[in-house]
Amino acid sequence: MLMRYFYAPLMLILLLSSVPAGAAETESETAALAAYQWVGGTGNWDEATNWNPAGVPGPGDAVTISSGEVTTSGDRIVGDLTMGSGGKLLGTGSLTITGTFNMSNAASEISFDGDISVGGLLTWSGGRMSGTGTTTAGGGFTVSGSAGSSTNDKFLDGRRILIPAGQTATHSGNRLNGVNGAEYEIASGATLDITTGNNFSFFNAGAGGATLINRGTIAKTSGTTFALEIGWDLENHGIVLMNQEGAELRFGGAMADFGGTYEATAGTLNLDIKASQNPVQIGASSVIRSGASGRIHFGSRTGDGTDTFFSFSGLADIAGNLSVASSGNTYANLQVEETATLQQLGTAGISAGGNRGRLFVLRSPGSPDVIDVGNASVGFEGTLRIEGDAVVNGDMNLSIAC
Repeated sequence: MLMRYFYAPLMLILLLSSVPAGAAETESETAALAAYQWVGGTGNWDEATNWNPAGVPGPGDAVTISSGEVTTSGDRIVGDLTMGSGGKLLGTGSLTITGTFNMSNAASEISFDGDISVGGLLTWSGGRMSGTGTTTAGGGFTVSGSAGSSTNDKFLDGRRILIPAGQTATHSGNRLNGVNGAEYEIASGATLDITTGNNFSFFNAGAGGATLINRGTIAKTSGTTFALEIGWDLENHGIVLMNQEGAELRFGGAMADFGGTYEATAGTLNLDIKASQNPVQIGASSVIRSGASGRIHFGSRTGDGTDTFFSFSGLADIAGNLSVASSGNTYANLQVEETATLQQLGTAGISAGGNRGRLFVLRSPGSPDVIDVGNASVGFEGTLRIEGDAVVNGDMNLSIAC
């Protein structure tokens, strides 16, 4: 009988002690978080009556600004932030969003002189981001919104977006405009994944220009098979990968190479760079590579010069096609320097011209004795000059060459 009365209190003690320490406090804190809607027209964030419910949003709170103009300063922390159809947020200092950040309409705007850190997913389907500082998408980045509606216009105005290591920026939409020196950086270990199904108005560069800085990977493996153009300037330290049969990824701004890799496993990677007085130097640590069904194309378009001149001194491993031609009235020129390492140079085919394309291959003592190519074509205002011996294993076509 004594045993019966001894164990009952002990079981009660064990049950009570199984409740996690601090659980009551956690539930209380969760209940205290609120969802705030801006109702104050033009006004200051710190005015409680500008919000519904009345109060000043703080850490963990969900904030929605669908209309009006909100001014803030200093260091601000919130949970989620949604910029609706006509809301504007103007500020200085820093803004930390621990949850998600959503901008969904071309009429919305966030103009912030300072850094914005987003811990959750940043979703952008319309609106303007302006001001100095960097917006860091620490939980990934999704760019959506079809090409057919101006409500999906997105403007990065003088600001910098950073995709940090381990995160992916997925571009399933169009109408991304960069102006006034905007920068979009893909960090080492991060990826820009291009999946859009429409080739219209993808990356547009407006007044003051914009630069895509790649230290990680830019990849196109799905989506539209029509030629898809990135009109921003490209600064490449990382990998640009085209791997979609029958599709084309085209770069149409200026270009600066810092040991980058340019690869077309399948489809066409087109460096259709603006004509300039300064040559594009693709250096000794850089790589151009293609699979058997891939094409690497060096092009030229209207710029501030009459030619686009590429000087290549890296590793060439092109099992597919290599082509050089202009898309306009300028000349595209590719010179493979004698210091380059040639593993393959157009095993499936090589072409110059068709419209103003010149390819010069210089040979060093360490180059292969013979360069093997598949088909060879020299078209309108085209020049193909290879020092040393070359074997054409397929058809050779000369048409209006010079």
